[in-house]
Amino acid sequence: MATARRFGFAFVTVISLAMFTVRADDVGAPSEEQLDSKLTLPAGSYVLRVSMNTDGEIRGGQRDLMGLKPPEPTHDEELVILQVQAHAPTPDGQLLTVQYRRARRLKDSVTLDSDRPQDHGELSQAYADLTSLPFTVVLDAATGRVNRVDGMEPVWQRIGRRNNIAEMQKRYGEARVKSCIDHIRGVLPPEPARIGQTWEQDRDRELIGAGKGRDTYTFAAIEDAPADASKRASAHAGAAAPAGRLAVVTVAGRHRGPVKNAKFAGIFEAQQKGTAKHDLTTGQVRFSTAQTNATSKVDTFDGKPLKDAIITIITARLEVRFAPGQYDPAAAAASTQPLVK
Repeated sequence: MATARRFGFAFVTVISLAMFTVRADDVGAPSEEQLDSKLTLPAGSYVLRVSMNTDGEIRGGQRDLMGLKPPEPTHDEELVILQVQAHAPTPDGQLLTVQYRRARRLKDSVTLDSDRPQDHGELSQAYADLTSLPFTVVLDAATGRVNRVDGMEPVWQRIGRRNNIAEMQKRYGEARVKSCIDHIRGVLPPEPARIGQTWEQDRDRELIGAGKGRDTYTFAAIEDAPADASKRASAHAGAAAPAGRLAVVTVAGRHRGPVKNAKFAGIFEAQQKGTAKHDLTTGQVRFSTAQTNATSKVDTFDGKPLKDAIITIITARLEVRFAPGQYDPAAAAASTQPLVK
């Protein structure tokens, strides 16, 4: 979002995991099926598809201070597809071999796509080079979350030019890989949970500011995987989805804190709602979607109050699909599915 970047804002969500608090006072009817945080990812091949779109708008403000043109609404779309080969879990953790298979970004009416390296010169070719080599991810044995990402240096060497490397590392480096892989785990309860149980998690969130808050998760229902799930997964990610039972977990949270910028001061607020569907057999997320509505109000510039506060409004939508199988470029290319509505 070029307009927002003039303010130095970064539209990236950074989550810091903290203490869990379990509330079992809202438990429904007993069920033999529980959502268990101790389950691990079975060895095998998987396809992970993460897509996001972001809409933004800036209102008000003394633009003469910054030489800004009248703001226009902005729209970003981004898609990454990763092939994940999970090795057998060990007491020390679990090794994953990971490879970007597709990276696509629509920004300011320009689409950069690893499947179309010829479209926009060297940076488009850098997107294609991103998908050329695998690397490894190590999951923590206790939490199932990413401990470290290794072996990405050959990817950056393949990309070559320094300015392209910096751009690609910023968007698709270790932090991005960690964020994508951690979506597979989702946020599970610290103890096996039944329908109706809730658990909470404190989080630090950055979007257009740094906010602290608490998310509440609810094990809302159990449902059968749709009969046509494998067809949809094949079209959208090039992989077949398994049949089975899914635990439906809802999340809602609020965050508040200061705008994070060297020159501006103000308040950031965000609200998030979402749903994740976990495989009851493995604990892994098969599908999740979330929407974050964030607002910042900047009323100070270089230590001086602004007569007209700068209001930034962001709506970010995230969708995650994860299924066993091999990425099928032809099937994925044939999909008419938009990134996220």
